[in-house]
Amino acid sequence: MTVALAVGALALAAAVQAATGFGFALTAVPLLTLVLGPRPAVVTVLVVGLVLSVGVAVRERGHVRRRDAATVGFAGLVGMPLGLLALTTASERTLTVVISLVLLGSIILLGRGLRLPRGPRTEIAAGLLSGTLLTSTSMNGPPLVVAFQAQCLPPREMRATLATIFVVHGAAAVALVAAAGQMTAQVLVTAATGIPAVVAGWFAGDRVFRRLDAVAFRRLVLVMLTVTALLAMSTAVLG
Repeated sequence: MTVALAVGALALAAAVQAATGFGFALTAVPLLTLVLGPRPAVVTVLVVGLVLSVGVAVRERGHVRRRDAATVGFAGLVGMPLGLLALTTASERTLTVVISLVLLGSIILLGRGLRLPRGPRTEIAAGLLSGTLLTSTSMNGPPLVVAFQAQCLPPREMRATLATIFVVHGAAAVALVAAAGQMTAQVLVTAATGIPAVVAGWFAGDRVFRRLDAVAFRRLVLVMLTVTALLAMSTAVLG
């Protein structure tokens, strides 16, 4: 039953990512936390998310904003060691609370229509925060989405650029958590079982994505963030 619930959560998360350009970890981590606990949930999502991101990045490579991806990608690598320290030393309840706060902050910033200046400063700040969150919570999408949405990046370009960044960050994060001894048998079994469902979920979500205009895309992002924030907060309270 545990494996079936985990696989279902991963399939749903893949559909969300295909439809919004991000959200795999935002959806999967709160749900998997209820089944596996926060630390295994974070590491499982890192592994499966990397596989998903590679597929999306290859498929959407013609729409990637390469300079943005390179700047944010490098900045994220710098922030990862701090996040790994939090993952290996913080309590499970603390990690769950952090997940909730990340979600709430993202909703507030996007909902208020935040506008940020284009340029390296915005991208470096988003990348640093994203890298730190990736290795601590696996939820590195919010800072990048806030930055790219605030710069009015078109949906197709945002999805492709995010996927490319997720590949770079995901590969480094998986290597770091493995070196830190966090790659358990439970994580590997759940990830291997969930990958086929993730592929199916992504193709389902991609059909939704192709029917969205820019306004509908932004609304879907906010709805998805709100739902997952409520899930994360309930996990923190019940935990």
